[in-house]
Amino acid sequence: MRIGIFSDAYTPAISGVVTSVKMLASGLRELGHEVYIFTTLLDGYEEKDPFEQKYVIRYKGFTVPFKSLSNYKLSFKTKRKARQIKRKYNLDVVHIQTEFSMGKLGMRVAKIMKIPCIYTFHTMYEEYLPYISKYIDKHFHKQFFSILRRWIISPINKASKIIIVPTKKVYAQANNYNLDGDIRIVPTGLELKGFRGSFSKEEILNLKASYNIDSDQFIYLFLGRISKEKSIEKIIRAFAKSQKDKKSVLFIVGDGPYLPEIQKIVEKLNISSQIVFAGFVEWKKTPIYYKAADVFVNASTSETQGLTYIEALASGLPVLVQEDECLDGVVHDGQNGFTFDGEINLAEKMDYVFINKAKLAEMSENCSE
Repeated sequence: MRIGIFSDAYTPAISGVVTSVKMLASGLRELGHEVYIFTTLLDGYEEKDPFEQKYVIRYKGFTVPFKSLSNYKLSFKTKRKARQIKRKYNLDVVHIQTEFSMGKLGMRVAKIMKIPCIYTFHTMYEEYLPYISKYIDKHFHKQFFSILRRWIISPINKASKIIIVPTKKVYAQANNYNLDGDIRIVPTGLELKGFRGSFSKEEILNLKASYNIDSDQFIYLFLGRISKEKSIEKIIRAFAKSQKDKKSVLFIVGDGPYLPEIQKIVEKLNISSQIVFAGFVEWKKTPIYYKAADVFVNASTSETQGLTYIEALASGLPVLVQEDECLDGVVHDGQNGFTFDGEINLAEKMDYVFINKAKLAEMSENCSE
């Protein structure tokens, strides 16, 4: 089949949706399908891969007028674009990964070509409303959420033959988002081969040295997008309570709109010497970062599947994560990691894993299994 995937988020941006789209396209191509990705063009980005140049169609757009969403674009004039897609690509099926501009385009393509439309619902939007406006979120949350469900999500839901959600957690929220019809749980596929590999002691020591991390320092790793809904400030405050004057570092790998705020919190707590910011790291280069760490930490409650959690486990890295429905059956408390509930409990668990190296080693082996 000739499949068109429509997504506002794609490389070079890093997010769970981007990973999902890449893995989906890769898996479908391995099955012999021809897959095109329709997305927006980020400022200053130039595609150099010949294969991507052919199969990734990027449209110029307008920057979303909110600092926290600066990596997203909106592209309009969907009628003209839809006609062009119909003439040039002769698609058999449309798969929508977003509710906004590319989602609207995909819906229009499916309609004019009279082909099936599939819709994957990725995002728990109540976690993101503060990005639009803290004032609106505080005083008009219900009204804004109602508009989102009625005018943004419902039209795509109605146009779709099948709705896909990645976990039971999202499935349980389907009614809250006016999702109905044929809803199926299909977890995002992952390429874990690179994370199961090994690195030499020298490679790991060189990585640590490049960030001025001593070879014997204990490393708590956060890896992901630096955005407010990830609750990174909770990790930093818990770290400050539990690890001051101990030989440990909090290694924050990633970039995003909330980075300046995070850096201010670090300075205010006077723990700059124990926080290492790696900045943006390409996804394919992240396996060694997991291997260099002692424990993976994440306090987010906005995850729909928690892809980085699974990458950490595949790397043999125990996890220390906020209790969340999306981790049911993934994190086994005390076996391949620990769950926590709140900042104080996180600080206690940080202390525990720092002191109990033997338990950490045992959990690492369980992670690999």
